[in-house]
Amino acid sequence: MHKIVPSLWFDTEAREAVNFYISLFADSKITWSTVIENTPSGTSEQFGFKLAGLDFVAISAGPLFKLNPAISLTVNCESSEEADALWGKLAEGGFPLMELG
Repeated sequence: MHKIVPSLWFDTEAREAVNFYISLFADSKITWSTVIENTPSGTSEQFGFKLAGLDFVAISAGPLFKLNPAISLTVNCESSEEADALWGKLAEGGFPLMELG
């Protein structure tokens, strides 16, 4: 069991993000999910999931939460081809703050 579990907060996109991330990494799956009704931000979906065997949590926290780039995660790849492929999928439609390499 890991002592620190990264928690990724979203407005309403937690389910979409979790499904995207688990599609990219082997040994990845949703481990639990729950819905909390009547929060100050409305209905909140929460997910526990594994990426490459590591535990994460994601929450749709609603419009009161504002996304920011204050997180950095590192992925170790077996080859430059694997890194390039993963980078391409993660960067597509996004705004990379640090280029690969």
